[in-house]
Amino acid sequence: MFSVVVLTALLLACNNPRKLDSLTPDAQPAPARKGQAATAAVEPSPAEDGRLIFLANCTGCHGRNADGDTPAGRAWQAPNLRSPQVQSQADGQLRGIISSGKGKMPAWDGLLSPIDIDHLLAYIRSLKTG
Repeated sequence: MFSVVVLTALLLACNNPRKLDSLTPDAQPAPARKGQAATAAVEPSPAEDGRLIFLANCTGCHGRNADGDTPAGRAWQAPNLRSPQVQSQADGQLRGIISSGKGKMPAWDGLLSPIDIDHLLAYIRSLKTG
């Protein structure tokens, strides 16, 4: 029975690419302010929201560290998103690749909202070293 529940949860998450992150509650409630309920949720920053989107959708090829070092990433030559080659691209170029796809990478336009794509881009930019 447990495996049926887990399998159902995974299938539902796969059918809604963005919702996998809701299975792992990372956000903590905000501290209460005078006149405010203690249960108000903390809104993640764009880069943090992008990290959650990335973890839910991109790690199969790009890996949890965004270095492309996964079996699929190596086979399909997924770039290291921390690399100067990726980080030197303009925001519009990266947004276009995320939206329309490139090579083996699928298009995410229509699966992710424009705001989700912007947040994913903010996360990718947060990976820049140096």
